[in-house]
Amino acid sequence: TKLEKWSELVETYRRHVDAAPDHRAKIELLQAMAQVYEKQIQDVDRAIETYAEILELDPNHYDAALKLSLLQERIEDWRSVIKTLERLVSLARDPAKQVEHLTRLGQVLMTKLGEPGQAEMRLTQALEVEPGHVPALVGLAELYKSRRDWLKAARNLEMAADYARNKLEKTNHAAEAGFIYYEELDSREKATSLFAKVLELDPEHVRAGKILAQIYFEDRNFDAADPIFDMLTRKVETLELGDRDQRDLFLQAAKVARATNKTEKALKQYKRAYDIDSTDREVLSGMADLHFE
Repeated sequence: TKLEKWSELVETYRRHVDAAPDHRAKIELLQAMAQVYEKQIQDVDRAIETYAEILELDPNHYDAALKLSLLQERIEDWRSVIKTLERLVSLARDPAKQVEHLTRLGQVLMTKLGEPGQAEMRLTQALEVEPGHVPALVGLAELYKSRRDWLKAARNLEMAADYARNKLEKTNHAAEAGFIYYEELDSREKATSLFAKVLELDPEHVRAGKILAQIYFEDRNFDAADPIFDMLTRKVETLELGDRDQRDLFLQAAKVARATNKTEKALKQYKRAYDIDSTDREVLSGMADLHFE
């Protein structure tokens, strides 16, 4: 069978390893052997043992340590993952790789071993090397959220939004920071600027739009509110609002349109409010006023 052939190959490698004259030759054979265990025989434990053997011969072998860490993750041996990642941090010559390993260390310590203090230290170290590393910023934000340290969480998410290259990531991090400022820190001003940033990135962002439209309405900033109410009333079916809330949304949209001298749009929104509740005094007087203008 194929498995027998691969097992024979591994045994051949082992004989050559034992006979090899120097460490370098042994390591090359062990690497080939580990690959066969992992890929062909699919014996992860044997592959792990083989990479560990390489590291006994050469404790500074970066590739063996990297492969070892990935296999240890696969079998969820988290304590061993931590040790190997720590070795990788000290072996990595490239600062970007160092940051990657420090961030992974922080994530494993936080999510797999429940050690937030150690996780915070590793993620902070990652940011000392690269202040704009988004996964480390997000990892710290998650850690601070779990401690209810809302200001630190929001600040890390804001930085993540600034440094993220991907538009969707930028939007998500800015929105999450905005909600923390709005709901947990009662910082209306900070939330307003973040939600405005979210809608700049994604004009169809309903969750941020709902709050920002309300803020602009209360502040009588009708020019800024108008396009957001357009979006919300267009997507009203996705908002999961009850009848009263729908009516109020159309009513506010009508008032905004009226304040920005868009009479036709205002009438249309009053009519939508009227279709939900034909007895509401505000809806009726608003419609009447517009007809007599």
